[in-house]
Amino acid sequence: MNSYEIARAIAFVTRVRDRFRCVVPFAESDAHWKMVSYLVLRHMEQRTVTLTELVQVSELPYATAHRRIAEYFEAGRFEKRNVADQQRRFEIVPSKDLLADFVDFARAVKLELVQAGAEHCLPDAELYFLGGEHQANALNVEQTRALKSIEGVEDARFLLHGDNYFRSVRHVWTDHRRRVGTFDNFTLLTLNELHDELVINARLPVSRYSIVAVNVPWLGEFWKSGALLDLKPLLDTQRGLPASFEGQIWDLGSSSGHQCGMPAYATAQVMAARRDWLDKHELKAPATFDDVVRFGKAFHRPGEGRFGIVWSGRAGVDIAQMFLSVVGCCGAPIFDFSQIRGGFEKKDLNAGKLIALIDSYAAVTAIEYMRELLEISAPGVPNFSWQDSLSLFMQGRVAMTYVWSIHATRFEMDIDSTVKRKVTYLQIPAHRKGRSTTPLGGFVLAIPANQPSSRIHTALKILAWMASPDAATARNRDGLPLSPLFSLNGDPAARASHQIYDLVRSLSQKHLLNVWQRPATPEYAKIETILGEEVHRAVFGSKPVKDALVDASRRVRSVAAS
Repeated sequence: MNSYEIARAIAFVTRVRDRFRCVVPFAESDAHWKMVSYLVLRHMEQRTVTLTELVQVSELPYATAHRRIAEYFEAGRFEKRNVADQQRRFEIVPSKDLLADFVDFARAVKLELVQAGAEHCLPDAELYFLGGEHQANALNVEQTRALKSIEGVEDARFLLHGDNYFRSVRHVWTDHRRRVGTFDNFTLLTLNELHDELVINARLPVSRYSIVAVNVPWLGEFWKSGALLDLKPLLDTQRGLPASFEGQIWDLGSSSGHQCGMPAYATAQVMAARRDWLDKHELKAPATFDDVVRFGKAFHRPGEGRFGIVWSGRAGVDIAQMFLSVVGCCGAPIFDFSQIRGGFEKKDLNAGKLIALIDSYAAVTAIEYMRELLEISAPGVPNFSWQDSLSLFMQGRVAMTYVWSIHATRFEMDIDSTVKRKVTYLQIPAHRKGRSTTPLGGFVLAIPANQPSSRIHTALKILAWMASPDAATARNRDGLPLSPLFSLNGDPAARASHQIYDLVRSLSQKHLLNVWQRPATPEYAKIETILGEEVHRAVFGSKPVKDALVDASRRVRSVAAS
């Protein structure tokens, strides 16, 4: 079970207990339940609980509450933990044994709820998701019936990226009240694992999956190799589908003039900064590289466990994406595209007509900036993935971070985020000789070509259902990812994050979203690997900057020419 399911189990049991107390108002106090459930929930939220707070929660007389709490300490169920920088103060936390037992209890509650709504005994409640109201409302009875009427839908298999958006898709699909499918219908992988699995799956005689998620820059590679189905049959029956997307977003699913993917979600890279820290010190939000460094230095206190910035510096995809974003804000792409108003033209990139420009002034400037960031960065950045950066920022110990907008919603809605309503979202800063320009990324849903016609027919029906007006209405009303229209409402958390949505919408209207920083050339994954190796060496000092860029340029030219 995850933290959300445990929280929902707590809420359910609390409601049932409250209803009983309404019937029998003179029943004994629920002090034990109130204290234990409150302590577990606050622990999951990474919030402190004091002795005074727990006494108040119990609703017992002061002396009685102290005795009850003391019993929990004696039994090893509660523990004391010193509060940092306050020698005489402590917080109360649940012991490991209490947490383990409570998780077992929550799992039993989930089993009872899932079995209560089942027409027959289910083998394993863990195959379903204990969702909240937004999952329940995402599919009404008619929509569920329409989806379940698709022949073969219960056997459909999905290969997706393991981010919060696609986890939300899985949660809707497997919600214990609707049960369109189970967790077994879904495979969620990291970015590197997903690419490898797509390559392996394309080589199989028969695909393991009905529908797959493809990272937008990979689309050229998998279309060129023949791994994906042309979605013309879907467009023939859903002629109004392209018009329901913004033009730039619909184009994310096209390669060499063919529509081989339907946009699942679009995401933009932004900078997140602590608004409360800015306000307290009366500082302006950073807009340039120099501003970032200045702002970071103002808050960088490693000895106190506080840092100016955190970013993803791990060799490979993480640092490659960071580099591509930064170099774009230095005024140049890494390929020789024709300059147009608002950016660069990306014509013919799917045909492989690429000239690498990695060994350039812009690239040197980008790496110099990234090296300067090390002075204000959290330790561990050379090995940090985007998940590591996200986690550290949510702990409230960092002033700034680079983040994709789809992940930034977690700052506002994750149960353990300590920065809720304390973050401002900014256009990514630029070099003084460049211009802030925002990489546009995301995923498309595609159908593997190597599967029987019956399974292809089912997959097309599912995509058609996901794009239907009913699904779009439900998605827009409840903020759930049932319709892949361009909107950051795709994640259940997003509507609580209006700042993020408003920022990205503004960038779109100003034509500041682009794909040329991460072009969907068939060689993109190989190029990203090369950059991830050479840039990491340059930034962290194992190779001179000029040598690393020359080597990267040579290797990329070789790949592009092959």
